[in-house]
Amino acid sequence: MSIQGGDSFIPGTTGQFLAWFACLIQAAFSFLGTEIIATTFGEAQNPRKAVPKAIKRVFFRLMVFYVLGIFIIGVLVAYDDPMLLNGKSGTAAASPFVIAIQNAGIPALPSIVNAVVLIAAWSAGNADLYAASRTLYALSLEGQVPRIFRKCTKRGLPIWCVAITALFGPLAYLNVGSATAGQVFTWLYNISTIAGIFTWW
Repeated sequence: MSIQGGDSFIPGTTGQFLAWFACLIQAAFSFLGTEIIATTFGEAQNPRKAVPKAIKRVFFRLMVFYVLGIFIIGVLVAYDDPMLLNGKSGTAAASPFVIAIQNAGIPALPSIVNAVVLIAAWSAGNADLYAASRTLYALSLEGQVPRIFRKCTKRGLPIWCVAITALFGPLAYLNVGSATAGQVFTWLYNISTIAGIFTWW
């Protein structure tokens, strides 16, 4: 039974729970990554000073960009806006930020917002590559993965860890493939988000 495709739905309390859980997964995916600060402890020059400052900055950024942003979008975009509900276009046209700007009649701003979203996605990818490679490196130091992953460059970059973790990046292209490939991408997306929730727990 397809829930996301809209072809059919699950009625009653079971359907309501599954809808709530699907929203939880999407919201958690957006907040995942704040724990990457803990990964940087090992490479910070002065962790006692730098880490608390970084944690405070992340908290305030979350408050401004997420909470305040959601409030502003909630005020500017109606929950039943037809453009908002047209999320199958494959573009950022269904983004509530783009819709709010288009409703305001500012012509160039949607393209600027799309550029900001792309830069943010690139930044998130870099942070995740950093965290994954350093985690693999730590596992190799503990003897839980082969010793080849301990090899570093002269500047301390765990080269094989970065190479192996970077190989997982092209899996994102599953999302632009066939319907079956998109379904596999959705499974990976959900699994990684649930793993992040367990990490928080």
